[in-house]
Amino acid sequence: MDVKQRRSWWKRFLADHPEYQQFGQPHSYTTIYGGTGCTHTVLQCIYHGWKGKSISQDGVSALSGYSREYAETKGGMVASQMSRFFYKAGLPYKVVFNLKPVDVLRIANQYGPVMIGMTYDWHPEKRGARYRGVRADGRPNGYALRNGKTQLTGFSGGHAELLVGWKEIFDKNGKVLRKVAYLKDPNHGSFVRPERPAYDVVTLEQFANVYNSWHRSHHYWYAAIPTEKFNGR
Repeated sequence: MDVKQRRSWWKRFLADHPEYQQFGQPHSYTTIYGGTGCTHTVLQCIYHGWKGKSISQDGVSALSGYSREYAETKGGMVASQMSRFFYKAGLPYKVVFNLKPVDVLRIANQYGPVMIGMTYDWHPEKRGARYRGVRADGRPNGYALRNGKTQLTGFSGGHAELLVGWKEIFDKNGKVLRKVAYLKDPNHGSFVRPERPAYDVVTLEQFANVYNSWHRSHHYWYAAIPTEKFNGR
């Protein structure tokens, strides 16, 4: 696969599997029915894409050593649990720290989707969205070009998302109009937010703000990258 084929394959995969949202999934007891399941959902996408078969959030927990007790007392999955999942699942991925935005963008195009850690207040909003009396205002990181954040209040903390890749968009004269990234935010599918978008489209500047948001809060960057090129299955 070349870069375009790889990116298109994963965009199509996510469009074909709208069930991969953080909430509304069966077999999600260990994540408090999705409440702590953002990383789990990203890993479900990676697993299914590479392996050709689905896995539940509870299945991800079983391989990673994650438990309902852990969810209730400490919250979402951490790097060591994710590393255990990759090893047990036989996936060619590793957890890395301090890769710059340009590096994760390059790896996503050349190898396959990248899990990124971020803080949710920086995900671009869905234009026109309303949630619990709050209307989207585009702060602090603007509106997504397609889809976008719909939980506008109540959560702004650590979150996991899946970077599919990026590309340049040209006008009819061959001039670059914009550069965009394709970003899967799993925070959808709940009773009050039943939408199930495949992925969001954001500018590269917005993506850099998303990825750098983890660094602002934790003083390091956090990602999980493929160690082999995805070439379809």
